[in-house]
Parts: sequence; C-alpha cells; structure tokens
Amino acid sequence: MRSRPFTISFASIEEIGEKNWNALASSLNGTVYHHSAWHRVIELTYGIRPVYIVKRASDGTVSAAMPAARLDWKLGKSRLVSYPFSDVCGPLYRTREEADALVAGLAGAGPHEFQTEIRSPVPFTAGGFSIYDGYSGFSLRIDREEEAIMEGFHRDCVRRKIRKAFQNGLSAREGRTIADLRDFYRLHVRSRKRQGAPVQPFSFFRNLWKELHATGLASLIMVDKGSSAVSGVMLLQSGDTA
Repeated sequence: MRSRPFTISFASIEEIGEKNWNALASSLNGTVYHHSAWHRVIELTYGIRPVYIVKRASDGTVSAAMPAARLDWKLGKSRLVSYPFSDVCGPLYRTREEADALVAGLAGAGPHEFQTEIRSPVPFTAGGFSIYDGYSGFSLRIDREEEAIMEGFHRDCVRRKIRKAFQNGLSAREGRTIADLRDFYRLHVRSRKRQGAPVQPFSFFRNLWKELHATGLASLIMVDKGSSAVSGVMLLQSGDTA
C-alpha cells in the first residue's frame, strides 16, 4: 500500500516558533492577517488562541499552511476560522494544488465537531467546502504620480470633495502618540454608533498599537481641522500594501 505523500498537523506558535512562522508567511505572500503579531492582538483582546495547520511533504518540508482559531458556540457546532476578526486570511501556499491538498486534508484530519470557515479571496471547494461570495475587496495603486491617481477618481464624488477638504483647512498627519490613538478611538466610537455597528473595545486598538504599530505593521493617519482631530484611519501593512 502506498503511503500518504503528505501529513496534516495542528501546532501552537510555541511549537512552530514565531520567527519560523513569520518567515514562512512572508515567503508565501502572506498578509498582515497571517502574521503572529496580529494573532497576538486577537488573543490579548478576545482571548482567542491561534492554531497553525501545517501540510508537510514526505521529506518533512512545509508545502502549505494556514492559521486558524477555534470559536465556541453555545448553539450548534464550534467553528474553526481562518482567521477571526480578519478581512482575509486562508491558506499559504506555492501552488494551487498544494492549497487544495491542505484544504481537502483539513476536512479529513480536523476535529469533526467543528465547522471550518476559510476567509480567503481564493475560492476552495476541495473537501466539500461551499462558497459564499457576498464580500468584496478593493485596491488602489498609489505607485504613480499624484495627478495620475486623482485622474482615476470620479470627478464629482471624489475629486471635488478632496478639493473642498483642502479649501476648508483640513490637513493630514501621521499619528504617533497614545493621545492620537485616543482621539482616533473617540471618532471610531462616534462613527460606529451612528452606523448602528458594534464598537470594538479600546483594548483592541491599544494592542494593535503595541504589537503592530511598534513593529511597523500598522500606521495611524489623522485629519485635523485647526487643533481638533476630525477624522482618522488605522492602516495595517503587508509588504508594500496597506
């Protein structure tokens, strides 16, 4: 009988090693949501511990991997999610065949009391997964001259409002202090309540500041009118993408 050409294992970050995991994620075009620092933010804020699903070839080399975490529900099955509180995550891989093998192997090797959710921009149907495509992602290239970027915006919906913002004395700067972070959070709370959306705790942003901002994986942009902060955005960075 032929032996299985690969194995699927579940490991903690301590077993893999943070440097090893982050180097692997970087080599396989991982995003900030694959980085151990992001997983630590989620753990510190919500108590959700990561587990790392690793596919190894017969010679022991890692050919695909995926971070995930278990979410327990009082009603129904628990879920294994890649990754909670993340826009996108999913498998790290060199070829689609390796990713399909990881996903199919996960369906057979994972605990059967779990439902598994993969938040990936790439659809996977191996292992019986169904696809939900109700979300959209958008990207804007900024490696061009400012004039070329502006020309790509809608004349009335965007360009006119940008000009009006400058005319009204608004200015943007990088936030560098905890006071800036608190101003951002005040604006965040106001916006979420106005939209009827849940408000994340300040500890989430404090942990982001400690774990990601301090290591260059996040930045804070604040917009001022006079001496008052009136808007802001927290950017998470993955290589040359924010």
